[in-house]
Amino acid sequence: MLELGVTLVPFVALWVLAAVAVHHGLWWGIALTIPAAGFLLRLFMIQHDCGHGSFFARRRADDWTGRLIGVLTFTPYDYWRRAHAAHHASAGNLDERGVGDITTLTVAEYRPLSRSRRLAYQSP
Repeated sequence: MLELGVTLVPFVALWVLAAVAVHHGLWWGIALTIPAAGFLLRLFMIQHDCGHGSFFARRRADDWTGRLIGVLTFTPYDYWRRAHAAHHASAGNLDERGVGDITTLTVAEYRPLSRSRRLAYQSP
């Protein structure tokens, strides 16, 4: 619960400050959105933990917190939780590659690739 407070309070404070600062110059407001984006990322991490049922002791608290954070992250929590669970169910299974998986090829799939496709596969 402490992690939620030390993330949500600065996030809201930075957006309020950005709204005030923009009246003194657009760049002041924009500058404050950069650290706010970091706190938004942290909120998504908390939402992710809620999706796994690991942030609170009770699933119901995880789900409602995840839903509320989803409003801020523009991520529909219940849909995301189901899709993310499906991702975990098939992660590492090359026969069931899905959305969000890192492209992983078998040797048999890699060998027939052209040189440029091999280079693209090896590039980050």
